[in-house]
Amino acid sequence: MSCYGSARSYSAEAGSSASDNAHWPKRGQWTSVKGNCSDINIKTDSTRSVRVCTHNKCHGWHKAKAGVWTVIFPKSTKNAEYYVQFDGMSTNSGTIAD
Repeated sequence: MSCYGSARSYSAEAGSSASDNAHWPKRGQWTSVKGNCSDINIKTDSTRSVRVCTHNKCHGWHKAKAGVWTVIFPKSTKNAEYYVQFDGMSTNSGTIAD
């Protein structure tokens, strides 16, 4: 299956306060790299700063413009667990391909 052809929808969980960023999947949960792409890519419904968090750390922020595919983690590894943080507490939705 192609990278973007295997993309799936997401809906981020809102943060609980101004110092708590929105997350996908929900807090305490992880998703795994499907291996259909060489990177983790996101297409947000609204422009947001986004970063990938792995078991070791949260990586750098990337500005994801609404409606445009953006690489948010290069050279991903199949089955590696991660979650996505969205800068700010408001929820976000869109499409993710990994």
